[in-house]
Amino acid sequence: THWRERRMAALVTSSLIWKAIETAGDREYSRIVIKEKHTPPKVLGLFVRHGFVRDAKNPDLLYYPLQGVE
Repeated sequence: THWRERRMAALVTSSLIWKAIETAGDREYSRIVIKEKHTPPKVLGLFVRHGFVRDAKNPDLLYYPLQGVE
């Protein structure tokens, strides 16, 4: 059904987000940057709910600050 597809898509997206964060932390990056030009606002909201922040100078960029990594 439609709701199952949406739930699976959300789970996959969440898994990819956390994998990206984990990988960046392992490589000692200071942040993860995602350029999102054609992404619907609802999807961007998912990233923001997971801790991503919009760049003040360029609203097409989202980044995830990795605290404690320099």
